[in-house]
Amino acid sequence: MARMIPATISPDVKSQAEKDIFGWLSELEWENCIVLHSLGMAEHVDKIFGEIDFVIIADEGVLCVEVKGGIVRRNSGIWEFVNRYGRVHEKREGPYEQAQSNEQSLRKYLLDRLRSKDDPICRCAYASCVMTPECVMDAGESIDIIPEITFDKRNTKDDLPKFFERVFKYWKDKTMEKHHFSGRHLQNEDKERLVRILRGDFAFVPAMSLSLQRTDEMLQAVTDEQYAVMRGFRAKKLMVSGAAGTGKTLLAMDQCRKFHAGGYRVLFLCYNRKIAGYVRSIFETEGLEIDVYTLHAFLLEKTGLKLVSDPKFYIETLPETFIESAEALMPEDARFDALVIDEGQDLMNSYAMLCLEYLLKGGLKNGRWSFFYDRNQNLFGNYDELDDIYEQMEDYGAVNYELSTNCRNTRQIAAETWALTNVAKADILKTSGEAVGYHMYSDQKEERKELFKLLRKLFSEGIKRSEVIILSPYRLDNEKNCLHDAKIPPELGKLPINNYDKPDDDTLRVSTVQAYKGLEAKVVIYTDVKGFKDDDNRMLNYVAMSRARTLLEIFYDKNLENERSEMMKNTIE
Repeated sequence: MARMIPATISPDVKSQAEKDIFGWLSELEWENCIVLHSLGMAEHVDKIFGEIDFVIIADEGVLCVEVKGGIVRRNSGIWEFVNRYGRVHEKREGPYEQAQSNEQSLRKYLLDRLRSKDDPICRCAYASCVMTPECVMDAGESIDIIPEITFDKRNTKDDLPKFFERVFKYWKDKTMEKHHFSGRHLQNEDKERLVRILRGDFAFVPAMSLSLQRTDEMLQAVTDEQYAVMRGFRAKKLMVSGAAGTGKTLLAMDQCRKFHAGGYRVLFLCYNRKIAGYVRSIFETEGLEIDVYTLHAFLLEKTGLKLVSDPKFYIETLPETFIESAEALMPEDARFDALVIDEGQDLMNSYAMLCLEYLLKGGLKNGRWSFFYDRNQNLFGNYDELDDIYEQMEDYGAVNYELSTNCRNTRQIAAETWALTNVAKADILKTSGEAVGYHMYSDQKEERKELFKLLRKLFSEGIKRSEVIILSPYRLDNEKNCLHDAKIPPELGKLPINNYDKPDDDTLRVSTVQAYKGLEAKVVIYTDVKGFKDDDNRMLNYVAMSRARTLLEIFYDKNLENERSEMMKNTIE
């Protein structure tokens, strides 16, 4: 997909034609192109100020696009532009002249800026075209209309790659005929350099914080299929599955509210204590008396056991101790009327399911419950056991729903997550956003340096520390974590004392990937990547990458580049 700058179109844009073309270009897969939208020019060859609707930077070269909505016609030498309300605007300059003068202005600016005709950016192919998706541009005998560089109502978005190739050929032939030079292709490093020049100097691009905020707002809208699940909340037993980002936790919370409103005593259970803390704080703010626990915290409270370092404590000792005394610890009148389970894939094991039997009136067979789960995030369990339990829940008469709309991640984040992990992404993605950033390093010192550089950039763009989470497979007290014993520059903030402290406004948010499972953040920086091909690493990467809502940055050792490339290649094939 094309990389769009800015990532989302401004709500101030009124032209439906421009909005449509922005959407088409955002889905364009052609020559690794980068698209700049609404490029303002203070240095224009014909005007005090000019604007290019779209600048497409591709392997082929640089293309300036002039967009006209509504009806476009030429009458007695005067161009007429008719908007959707029938209002007519007259101009002597037509869209073809505008497109060509914009291209000339851009070339002149770059030549003045780079001060060398031999710079690859100055020597590449330049072209311009006109797009009128709401009307037909019939050339007839008019010499002012150039069919070869015209995209009109007769074309569709599927025609874009061939159309752009035709445009470049037209202008290359003209240039060769006049100057005996048709322009060179652009290399990736020159394309990135050109983006930095244009974006930094005179592209009116909103600060990244505003761009991410707009993207975030578009992701928040409830989807039609989520409404369908909400309507299904009347079912006594409910199984809701969905990939990361499909809104399972929010739906689980809404189910709790509905049970509570119906007079039921409700227990919300999950695996991750951070999710439990978040859900509990929301319910407390809303004044709702809903019990919220992780399963293990609930069992600890009931059994009175003290934590021990034995790795089998949570898996066997704690649940076994509870089950042995369950009748006394949870008599029938103390049990809950309704049970809502989030992160169900982590609690669908034999010990946990036996514990749940004693928490719910009527048990799982006859009780009222809802499970929300994603089998792809089963980092701690056994898949065969999960499938057996799922079949058992179906036998109990559960109503099943599957969520497919990703309402957390942008298209770019979801696509890259799929490409690097081969874990199936949600079928429908709601909105586009910033490209995923990749950062290679040769050693931990370089990784740390590049991480600080990225943080400075993000904070300078208006992004808050509270909107950023730095994830690693390793805890802060592990020397493999790039922030282990790190001296943080004062302007970036400070590190928490450990992974469990709640950060204030001056503290960087850090977490292990495992501890952040089920949660999300506007910006995720994933550091210390262990690998890309191994199954355990793939699932870890899936969890880490899918936490990001609007921006994802990934740091990995340069020795892993072949692994990363192989994963990407396998996905494309």
